[in-house]
Amino acid sequence: MCNYYKANIQRGEFVYLTIYREAVEFFLEKTTLKKMTIKEILEIENANTDMINLFKEGIFWRVYQKSAYYFVRHIKELKVLKKFYKIVNCEVVYAGFPDTILPQIQELAQSKWFKFEKCNEKHCAVSGVAVDNGFEEWKNSIKIQVPVQSNKNYVSTNLDKRKEVVIEKLKGYSLANHTPIEIMALVMELQKELAVFKPE
Repeated sequence: MCNYYKANIQRGEFVYLTIYREAVEFFLEKTTLKKMTIKEILEIENANTDMINLFKEGIFWRVYQKSAYYFVRHIKELKVLKKFYKIVNCEVVYAGFPDTILPQIQELAQSKWFKFEKCNEKHCAVSGVAVDNGFEEWKNSIKIQVPVQSNKNYVSTNLDKRKEVVIEKLKGYSLANHTPIEIMALVMELQKELAVFKPE
């Protein structure tokens, strides 16, 4: 590859080759970029002392751990969440914002005399943040995110209770003491009770 470049540079095609090489490198970088795993992000954040790392995930940018701490203290208030990740066996704090406001975040950071650098399509870095040792105390003050019970559990529980009521009515109903029309009326009543609240 180097010999090819040298040969073509001698023929006066330096500008063309430079543009081509940059285009190829850009293409390779774009195709190999992938979403970073939480393990990779934590490796970066564990070594972080004075930077804000922003990672693109889908249509959002996220800040984790110390980056989240520095971001909400120095750039902009965001809702910070805490979650336990089994894969790394620890609690992680993070916050995020939509990709559409990244230019505003960049302006805001630069207006506060921080250096904003777009490392690649999935990673930006803000440098010039003063070292602060308050991260652990701040992290401990954030409550862990508890998953909200879904409606399906409620539907299932409610339906189970209704089934129990219907079974108890059937157990206490003597067929021998009722006419076929009365039995049909009971069956229709029980069907209505079960149909009032159908699971999705």
